[in-house]
Amino acid sequence: MRRTLDKASGMSATHLVSAWSVENNFCLGQIKVSDKSNEITAIPILLNLLDINGATITTDAMGCQFKIADQIIEKEADYLLALKGNQGEFFDDMKLYLDNQVENKFKNTAHNDNYCSINGEHGLIETRDVWLTTDVDWIKERHPRWSSLKSMIVVCSTRELNGKTSYEQRYYVSSHIDKDTEFFCHAIRSHWHVENKLHWQLDVSFNEDQNRLRSGFTAQNIALINKIALNLLKNKKTAKVGIKSKRLKAGWDNAYLMKVLTVGLVTN
Repeated sequence: MRRTLDKASGMSATHLVSAWSVENNFCLGQIKVSDKSNEITAIPILLNLLDINGATITTDAMGCQFKIADQIIEKEADYLLALKGNQGEFFDDMKLYLDNQVENKFKNTAHNDNYCSINGEHGLIETRDVWLTTDVDWIKERHPRWSSLKSMIVVCSTRELNGKTSYEQRYYVSSHIDKDTEFFCHAIRSHWHVENKLHWQLDVSFNEDQNRLRSGFTAQNIALINKIALNLLKNKKTAKVGIKSKRLKAGWDNAYLMKVLTVGLVTN
C-alpha cells in the first residue's frame, strides 16, 4: 500500500501478503509483513491460518523456500513454486539441466511430458511450451533439503507483439508426481489471478494505493475490510456491472446492499 509510506516519521509502507483462492474467486486472508522482514516470514504465518488440505499452493520466487515447501506438505497440500536465482546453486543446477533437456527435446530422459498452449489478446500472441520431468533423484541428492520435490517444470514462452518477438524460459518446482503438463500450465497461469483479480481490483475499484492511513493498524484493517467487501461484491452476480458500479449501487439501494451482505446464505 504505497501511499502509507511516511518519510517524515520514518515509517515504511504497509506491505501485505494475501492468500487468493482461484477456484472460489475470493481472498482467504492477509498478513502484514514485519517492517524489518519480508514475505518469507509472513507466508508461513498465513499458511498456518488456512485449511489448505488437498490444495495446490503457488507462490512467486520469494516464497520458493524449502521450509515453506515442507510446511505445505505437513498440512497435506501440494506446492508449485516459481524458481529464480535467489536459490543459488539449487537454481543453477536445475536451470542447467532443464536448458539442456529443452535443447534436446527431453530425449535424454524417459520421465517427461509436454503441453503447448497458444493465447492471443490485445494484439499479443503468446505460445507456451511446457515441459515436465519427474527425474529429480539426482537434484535431491545434491540438495537434500528439498526432499519433498517430486517434479520440475520449465515453461518456454514466446511472445509476439507489434512485429517483435521475445523468448523466455521460466522454471518451477512441485511436490506433485501424478499431474500432467496441462495441469501445470493452467496452475501457473492461474497464479496471476492474485494480481489481476485481487490487487488490480483493489487499486482500481477501491483506490487502495492512494490510502494514506498511517496510524497504528488502520491501514491493514481497512485493507481487510476492502477485501471482505470485494469478496461479497464478486460473488453477487445478479448485477452485470463492474465492482465499482456494484459499490455505488450498494450505497444507493439498501435492498441490493442486503443482498450483497447475505450472498451465499440460505434461509429456511
